[in-house]
Amino acid sequence: MSEEAMIKCEDLVFEYRSEQGAVRALDGVSLTVGKGEFVAIVGRNGSGKTTLAKCLNALYIPDSGKVLIDGMDTKDDSHLWDIRQTCGMVFQNPDNQLVSSIVEDDVAFGPENLGLPPALIETRVRDALDAVGMSEYAKRAPHMLSGGQKQRIAIAGVLAMKPRCIILDEPTAMLDPKGRKEVMGIIDMLMKEDISIVLITHFMDEAVKADKIYVMDLGRVIREGTPEQIFNDHEIAEAFGTDLPCSVVIAKKLREGGMEVPRDIVTEEALVDFLADREADR
Repeated sequence: MSEEAMIKCEDLVFEYRSEQGAVRALDGVSLTVGKGEFVAIVGRNGSGKTTLAKCLNALYIPDSGKVLIDGMDTKDDSHLWDIRQTCGMVFQNPDNQLVSSIVEDDVAFGPENLGLPPALIETRVRDALDAVGMSEYAKRAPHMLSGGQKQRIAIAGVLAMKPRCIILDEPTAMLDPKGRKEVMGIIDMLMKEDISIVLITHFMDEAVKADKIYVMDLGRVIREGTPEQIFNDHEIAEAFGTDLPCSVVIAKKLREGGMEVPRDIVTEEALVDFLADREADR
């Protein structure tokens, strides 16, 4: 992971306006996402997470403050196209992102809009479908697929654009456990590709895999830290409506029972390894 910033927000303010007046959805948000870094943004409903995601992709422009994408200011219209190519966006409902009646045509939509040569588009579509494990469905109709498969196609469409950052706005919220597992498998793959990832989620077992977590409430970042720091602060997690990962709950119960479980163990994999090593040493 590079120390350089792929995304930098500085005192970001955004308001929704109506005849009834303005509602401040983001109130002085500052955060940084490094190149190749996996960042999770969590918080209860109405905390401003989705509004923030749309600001990061320049779908919304700040009322004040700055959003810089690889150094490009989202307020500068001349950078808009480059920003959208740099940061791809995956929405909560995949049906809102699918535009064609054939899977491979849907994945090709983005590269076609970039004006790429047909042969290169074909290569990108094939590579993107391979990456998400959906090559065998290339000729299928998207509406015939499961929710998890649709979301994988939506991610493939973003990957075919070759972004250096992907923003995922609660991509598993509408999926069953099998669909969630499929999508998180893709995120695990992206983590190895030096792509910056911003995952907005209310599933803490997804956030626990991130390099860094930002906790939001009422339009503000109220805490930032590593998963170990955030999930060992039970007061923060419980006060703001986030459920602790199962692995963190089990580790906590084991400590209460007298077992010395290190506090830096927060993932299922780390907990299983710790317990297996402990049993082997007995």
